[in-house]
Amino acid sequence: MSDTPGATTPAGTDGAETERPLTILIGADTFAPDVNGAARFAERLAAGLVERGHDVHVMAPAASRKHGTWKEVHEGQEVTAHRLRSWRWYPHDWLRFALPWRIKQNSARVIDAVKPDVVHFQSHIVVGRGLSVEAQKRGIRIIGTNHFMPENMLEFTLLPKSVQEFAVGLAWSKGQQDSGGAVSDKDSVFGLLVQAGVPLALATSQHVSFQLIPYTAVAHGVTSRPGDPFFGTTPADLSGTRIEAGARSGFEVFWGFIGLPQLALSATVGFRYEYRKYSSSVGGIVSTDTSHAFSTTVQNNPWDIFTGNVAARYYF
Repeated sequence: MSDTPGATTPAGTDGAETERPLTILIGADTFAPDVNGAARFAERLAAGLVERGHDVHVMAPAASRKHGTWKEVHEGQEVTAHRLRSWRWYPHDWLRFALPWRIKQNSARVIDAVKPDVVHFQSHIVVGRGLSVEAQKRGIRIIGTNHFMPENMLEFTLLPKSVQEFAVGLAWSKGQQDSGGAVSDKDSVFGLLVQAGVPLALATSQHVSFQLIPYTAVAHGVTSRPGDPFFGTTPADLSGTRIEAGARSGFEVFWGFIGLPQLALSATVGFRYEYRKYSSSVGGIVSTDTSHAFSTTVQNNPWDIFTGNVAARYYF
């Protein structure tokens, strides 16, 4: 949970937990009637909070062209739904998304109308990002739960199958800590990872394919510690960059000969080049650490071939 700057404790509680019902705004990029783990989690969370006496509002993309605010019943409980204008993502059977270029205005409008005690976003893609930005501006406490897995979306992108071995990772965090009235900023952390590979089938037979998979990956992370004289900490800026390039080769066996043509078992080994650079600035003193390395994917532990180089796949 993030204690957003400016968030206050209700008068008369002296920091103690209050029993009054809360007004809670849940932000979700996918919500019922969508059928997936994130949508079901948000739906059951909303219903459970209503059952405990709280006033629950859900902001999510409209499930059709109809958009607006109305009451909906989920898991036998009534919640207020703020359905945003949405567009259909046609590579998927039913997925719709809120318009990114309108999300800040929509978030501000809903927050100002609801006046929530807390905002709980379910991902940081569109709805969650808009709500967290506008809630922070107003000093409203924020809770974030991430359900998004990039690999689950690759099947529904417009990328060809040959370049779908692609991954993107993104993380960001920031907050404050209140210790007996002494407020200090937490470290600000940002990280980004991009990886791409192209599987090449060099030879195939009836049930076996020999593949070569060249790949490259780039990662960068930054963290900033503001420092606080009260706690005796010094301001510091840390960053790191990692670049990796290599290739894996091996066999993929399809189990069609036992009546399971969609099931495959693959085993690969490979080599890689790795570049790492770490930088730090503490109290005005700057230092760097750079390294280069060549290694195999098994490295020093032969048993890694079973934990990191063997995989079972089921092709839908």
